[in-house]
Amino acid sequence: MTLSPTSEVTQLVQKFLIDVPLVERLGLAPGDLNGAAEQARADLQAGQSASALSKFARLVMIDPRHAPYFLGLAEAALAEGQPEIALQGASVVMLEQPDDPAGYLLSAQACLALDEFDAAREDLADAERCALAKSDMAAQTLARRLRAVLDHRTGAR
Repeated sequence: MTLSPTSEVTQLVQKFLIDVPLVERLGLAPGDLNGAAEQARADLQAGQSASALSKFARLVMIDPRHAPYFLGLAEAALAEGQPEIALQGASVVMLEQPDDPAGYLLSAQACLALDEFDAAREDLADAERCALAKSDMAAQTLARRLRAVLDHRTGAR
């Protein structure tokens, strides 16, 4: 039986990125990539979103089990106007950190950019629930602002 190119790629991804991530194959310890992550975050804060996106993408490839890299990837992708990538990064964060409002907020922003209003509404409800449970005022405020944007764009009152 001949494997399709997609199946071969899927198997390679499974073998080299998921089963034994590059971070382990390189013998890196937790924290070894912190400097690169800090540089990517600094790039993002300095408005260099393309550079940040590139760096976070590399970090995700090296260590796909580290949700904060996906968070940075999603933030940089939104800043770069690439909501599809942001949505994928946010989805990983939501799966890995289901009680953290950050993933839901990023997903809501990506969904708004993609005109996926029902999905944005669901994400905002989850973000508000998580933010309230954690007493995270900053996340609650952002969720309210995003809901106002959503309501304005959909004509909801």
